[in-house]
Amino acid sequence: MASLAKSIVLTAIGEGRVSVDKIKAFIPRVPMNDLFRLKCEMAVALREARPQDVLMMSENLQASEDDLTFINNMIKCAHNQISMDNAFLALGLVPPLPATFCSAASIDNNAVKSCKNKSTTLHAKILLSKEVRFQLTMKFERNCGVFSKAEIQTLAEKYNMTCKQIKQYFRNLRFRSKGHDSMKMSSK
Repeated sequence: MASLAKSIVLTAIGEGRVSVDKIKAFIPRVPMNDLFRLKCEMAVALREARPQDVLMMSENLQASEDDLTFINNMIKCAHNQISMDNAFLALGLVPPLPATFCSAASIDNNAVKSCKNKSTTLHAKILLSKEVRFQLTMKFERNCGVFSKAEIQTLAEKYNMTCKQIKQYFRNLRFRSKGHDSMKMSSK
């Protein structure tokens, strides 16, 4: 089971689903003589466009057959990255960072804190605690639903959300309040 978890972590690093900073914070927790630590360091080196470091780490390494397969794949990736970088440099271009399957923006925007009392807004999949919903609703009513970009940015930082999520939440509040107003008028 532990090997499955390790392979999932290594896959997430390679795909770019986890930020390099989080992995760098995780690596010191792994024992120095553990091969998993070396694999993580190699994957981070490839993500940071340091293929020479991968080649240096793989020298004088003694590992099992399964581990050698992974390390050989890392070495191939490093050689490919070096050859592509050399091709870019030969053309007088700056080599790009290695490709990942996830953008940095999506990694950063995935941080949504989970709370005891959760609620999902209508159209955006935003999980908010009861307290945060109350505070945002009060701000919405106080400002009559009108916010500047700076206010939206401040609220997004305060509640660990993106500006788009805050705007969507306020749109949903407007939609709900208009729906309630039309219901009141039709009942008269």
